[in-house]
Amino acid sequence: MNIIQKIHYQLLNPISLIVWCWLGTMFFIGGIWQLESNRFNFWAVILMLSALILMIIMRQRHVLIIDYEHQTLLFRGIILRNSHIFTRKQIQHLRLAPRQAILSFVDASYFPMHLVVSKKGQHLLNKFVTVRDEL
Repeated sequence: MNIIQKIHYQLLNPISLIVWCWLGTMFFIGGIWQLESNRFNFWAVILMLSALILMIIMRQRHVLIIDYEHQTLLFRGIILRNSHIFTRKQIQHLRLAPRQAILSFVDASYFPMHLVVSKKGQHLLNKFVTVRDEL
């Protein structure tokens, strides 16, 4: 068994949805602008590429690291200093829905985290939370 597992995730909150909508809009406006031009439009391609690069960065930088040895979850965001560590004891409940995982915490000051994860990520999170009950 690997001691550390990495999962890509996206937060399901209104701010991240707005950011993804703006990036998608920038990408499609750049594409339409390029298609409507009679010749190569440098600014439209720059707009499309910048939106695409930002989408890739957002996708690749949101990483959830499950550490079985230290029994912690490390949430890494876009900015390197934006990391949150939760221990297994802090997690009260995990609810799984199609392509979603909702983590509830024991401390009432934390809001539940709504995440978009893959099926593999759901399986690893479920295994991490349920192993606590067996210990």
